[in-house]
This record gives sequence, C-alpha cells and structure tokens, in this order.
Amino acid sequence: ARNQELDDIFRYAFQAVGAHGSIRVPKANFNREANFLASLHHVVVVAGDFNFRLDLPEEGPLPDGGPAAWLQHDQFRKGLVE
Repeated sequence: ARNQELDDIFRYAFQAVGAHGSIRVPKANFNREANFLASLHHVVVVAGDFNFRLDLPEEGPLPDGGPAAWLQHDQFRKGLVE
C-alpha cells in the first residue's frame, strides 16, 4: 500500500488528468500537462511523512534487537523485495 501511494504521487503529480480520470484545471498559473513526468528528471525530491511502518501483529511486542532488527519488518523495504 505504501509503495502504491508513492507510485500514485509520481504518476499523477502535475498531470492534466487526475488519478480517477477527472480533468484537472490550471491552478495558480500552473498549466498541468501530461508531459511532466517524474521519470524524465534526473532528480526527484519527495518531502513528507517518512515514518516507517512495521508489519507486526496488532498487539505484539517489537522484535528483539532494536531498530536495526526492525528493518526486516519495514513495509517499504519489503515492498522493494516483493
């Protein structure tokens, strides 16, 4: 889910058509066109919530070993492997 959200941001940012097919009108003198794609740039900066989320049982304890051991349960890292 988390990786899909980031993919959606890259896919629909600055586009003339929204995620659900709606037409997005120009706003604040910014013309939204389909030729602005994150993949066409050398650098893309994403700012926002970078908290990591762990796949653990709802009421279970944190894994033993401290933060370094928690990375094997990190949703983002697991998404890169799958």
